[in-house]
Amino acid sequence: MQNNDLRRIISESQEYGRMNILELLREDDRKINAELDKVAVNKNHKSTFVARSFELLKEHSEKTVQKQKIGDIAKGEDVER
Repeated sequence: MQNNDLRRIISESQEYGRMNILELLREDDRKINAELDKVAVNKNHKSTFVARSFELLKEHSEKTVQKQKIGDIAKGEDVER
Protein backbone atom coordinates (compact mmCIF):
# COMPACT_ATOMS: atom_id res chain seq x y z
CA MET A 1 0.00 0.00 0.00
CA GLN A 2 1.27 3.45 -0.81
CA ASN A 3 1.17 5.83 2.13
CA ASN A 4 1.24 8.92 -0.09
CA ASP A 5 -1.99 7.85 -1.78
CA LEU A 6 -3.66 7.24 1.58
CA ARG A 7 -2.52 10.65 2.80
CA ARG A 8 -3.98 12.25 -0.34
CA ILE A 9 -7.34 10.52 0.21
CA ILE A 10 -7.40 11.67 3.82
CA SER A 11 -6.53 15.26 2.91
CA GLU A 12 -9.23 15.35 0.19
CA SER A 13 -11.91 14.05 2.55
CA GLN A 14 -14.12 16.21 4.70
CA GLU A 15 -13.61 16.24 8.45
CA TYR A 16 -16.06 13.38 9.06
CA GLY A 17 -14.62 11.49 6.11
CA ARG A 18 -11.27 11.55 7.85
CA MET A 19 -12.83 10.08 10.96
CA ASN A 20 -14.31 7.24 8.90
CA ILE A 21 -10.90 6.52 7.39
CA LEU A 22 -9.28 6.58 10.83
CA GLU A 23 -11.86 4.10 12.13
CA LEU A 24 -11.28 1.91 9.08
CA LEU A 25 -7.53 1.89 9.72
CA ARG A 26 -8.09 1.04 13.39
CA GLU A 27 -10.38 -1.83 12.40
CA ASP A 28 -7.72 -3.12 9.98
CA ASP A 29 -5.15 -2.93 12.77
CA ARG A 30 -7.33 -5.02 15.10
CA LYS A 31 -7.92 -7.62 12.38
CA ILE A 32 -4.22 -7.80 11.52
CA ASN A 33 -3.36 -8.43 15.16
CA ALA A 34 -6.02 -11.15 15.34
CA GLU A 35 -4.54 -12.79 12.22
CA LEU A 36 -1.07 -12.64 13.76
CA ASP A 37 -2.42 -14.36 16.87
CA LYS A 38 -3.92 -17.12 14.69
CA VAL A 39 -0.59 -17.63 12.92
CA ALA A 40 1.21 -17.80 16.27
CA VAL A 41 -1.09 -20.65 17.32
CA ASN A 42 -1.21 -22.44 13.97
CA LYS A 43 1.81 -21.99 11.67
CA ASN A 44 -0.20 -23.43 8.75
CA HIS A 45 -2.95 -20.81 9.03
CA LYS A 46 -3.62 -19.15 5.66
CA SER A 47 -5.06 -15.70 6.11
CA THR A 48 -7.74 -14.38 3.78
CA PHE A 49 -7.54 -10.91 5.30
CA VAL A 50 -7.80 -7.99 2.90
CA ALA A 51 -7.37 -4.54 4.38
CA ARG A 52 -10.50 -2.45 3.95
CA SER A 53 -8.26 0.61 3.81
CA PHE A 54 -6.54 -0.97 0.78
CA GLU A 55 -9.94 -1.49 -0.85
CA LEU A 56 -10.71 2.19 -0.22
CA LEU A 57 -7.40 3.16 -1.82
CA LYS A 58 -8.14 0.99 -4.87
CA GLU A 59 -11.62 2.47 -5.18
CA HIS A 60 -10.23 6.00 -4.98
CA SER A 61 -7.59 5.21 -7.62
CA GLU A 62 -10.23 3.85 -9.98
CA LYS A 63 -12.32 7.00 -9.54
CA THR A 64 -9.26 9.14 -10.26
CA VAL A 65 -8.58 7.22 -13.49
CA GLN A 66 -12.22 7.66 -14.54
CA LYS A 67 -12.01 11.41 -13.88
CA GLN A 68 -8.83 11.59 -15.97
CA LYS A 69 -10.53 9.75 -18.84
CA ILE A 70 -13.51 12.09 -18.68
CA GLY A 71 -11.14 15.06 -18.70
CA ASP A 72 -9.27 13.61 -21.69
CA ILE A 73 -12.53 13.13 -23.58
CA ALA A 74 -13.56 16.70 -22.80
CA LYS A 75 -10.21 17.90 -24.18
CA GLY A 76 -10.65 15.72 -27.26
CA GLU A 77 -7.67 13.50 -26.44
CA ASP A 78 -7.46 9.77 -27.12
CA VAL A 79 -8.81 7.76 -24.16
CA GLU A 80 -6.78 4.61 -24.83
CA ARG A 81 -3.62 4.41 -22.75
